[in-house]
Amino acid sequence: MFKNRLLSIFKDGLKSTFSPPVMKNTMTVLDFTKPYELSQIITRCDQELGGYSTCFMEIDRVQNKPLTCAHFHGILNLDTPKKNPKVLHSGWAMFRTKHKNNYQHKLFYLTDYFGNYKWDFSFYHSLVLRVKGDNRKYFLNIQTDNPSRTDLFQHRIFLNNPGKWETVIIPLDDFVLTNRGRLANQYQSEMERERIKSIGIGITDGQYGPYSLYIENIKVLCDSDLWETIRNTRSENNQPIDDVKSIEDAKS
Repeated sequence: MFKNRLLSIFKDGLKSTFSPPVMKNTMTVLDFTKPYELSQIITRCDQELGGYSTCFMEIDRVQNKPLTCAHFHGILNLDTPKKNPKVLHSGWAMFRTKHKNNYQHKLFYLTDYFGNYKWDFSFYHSLVLRVKGDNRKYFLNIQTDNPSRTDLFQHRIFLNNPGKWETVIIPLDDFVLTNRGRLANQYQSEMERERIKSIGIGITDGQYGPYSLYIENIKVLCDSDLWETIRNTRSENNQPIDDVKSIEDAKS
């Protein structure tokens, strides 16, 4: 039994190493229209350090549609914990996908089969989210398979229509490296797109009170699928589409 399992792992490792991956123009990272997708998520907030914020992630129903979505919500509290004087700043909450493995990082892998990452974004241009939010400030977080536990690539999720469903498009080149929520100017580097370990959303906007964000799906897109999504999104927002000649034009 063990020998068969070991042989299977070895074959899968050889396949992942030497077989070229089949890439499509759209790859779904999270699809909360499938309720079981919630099992791939963990939530965290400042309560871990003695803070007073709350964080919940639940499956909800998309209004007027036979679909489900995820509801990320809670209450942000900026009060620092009385029993932990080492914490000088508080008021944060987040969710992210679970890691593939429990260990943090290996300097060397026999094959990529043993790598602690789930996705390869190197083929793609932009992340696309279908969300409905409020007037709070949310950030999209990407963690790559690197030695640091606190490095994140982040980008603000700009919502044009709070309270309504909308599509948000974020080019992968626009993410910046942060460490513990602060810009890592000393060692700013490019994202290792081929080694995406986790993806999630967080809030730490320095405001007391409730927050609420609904998420239908998160995808990465390129080429014709991205172009079509850009056109549909601009049309949805009553923005002109005839003057968009390229993906770079659409970013403006």
